[in-house]
Amino acid sequence: MTLVIAQMAAMVLIGLWWQWAKPGGWEAGQARGALTTLVYYILLPALVLAVLWCAPLGVESLHIAG
Repeated sequence: MTLVIAQMAAMVLIGLWWQWAKPGGWEAGQARGALTTLVYYILLPALVLAVLWCAPLGVESLHIAG
């Protein structure tokens, strides 16, 4: 639980720093849009494929699918 709170606090601090420093000239809104696009179109499908490739396929999988 403490680790999750620490990670969230780190994300908030990074966001505050980003608004102050504007690294690379990127505004926070531009970075948010780019990161959202990256996650939805590349990282999330890659995660789903990685999980599917590692999942054992058997009779139980057919029962779930049907």
